[in-house]
Amino acid sequence: MVVRELCLLVAVAHWAGLSAAAFSQSMDSDFTFTLPAGRKECFFQTMKKDASLEIEYQVLDGAGLDVDFYLSSPSGNVLVSDRRKSDGVHTVETEDGDYMFCFDNSFSSISEKIIFFELILDNMEGEGGEDPEDWREYVHGTDLLDMKLEDILVWGWGQWVSVAQWLEKVLGSGFE
Repeated sequence: MVVRELCLLVAVAHWAGLSAAAFSQSMDSDFTFTLPAGRKECFFQTMKKDASLEIEYQVLDGAGLDVDFYLSSPSGNVLVSDRRKSDGVHTVETEDGDYMFCFDNSFSSISEKIIFFELILDNMEGEGGEDPEDWREYVHGTDLLDMKLEDILVWGWGQWVSVAQWLEKVLGSGFE
C-alpha cells in the first residue's frame, strides 16, 4: 500500500509539472447561507459576452421553504423573477458585465431561510482562443477549492483526459 501511495504522489507531482494541463470550459461553485427574516441578500457574477450563466437554488430550511429570487443583467433588466418558490434553475446567455442575483425573504417577519445555490459558468474563454489558464481571472478565494480532479484535463494517450482518469489508468496498469 505504501508503494501505491508513493506512486500516486509521484504521479501527481509529475502532472503538476505538465505545461499542457488545462481546465475545462465549464466552471461551477456552490454556496449555502442563512437569509434572515425580513432581509434580502444579493450576489454578483462577472460574465463575458456569449457565455452562459446557470443558477440553481433550493431553500433547504425555514417556514414554507420559499423565497423570492430575481436575476438582473448588467444593464439592470430583470431577466428572471420567481416569487415564493422552493427551488429553481435558470440559464441565461450573457453579455459583458456584472450580473446580480438576489434572494429575498422580506415577506417573512419570523422565519429565516437556509438557501443553497450553485453557479455554472460555461464558455468563459474569450474571443480569439485565449489561454486556458485564464480561468484564474474568474475564480476567486475559496472557489479554487471547488475544482475537482474530474475538472482538470491533461494530454494523455492522444486526447484530453481528466486527471482522475489519467491517475486511474497510470496507477491501475502497474498494480493490478
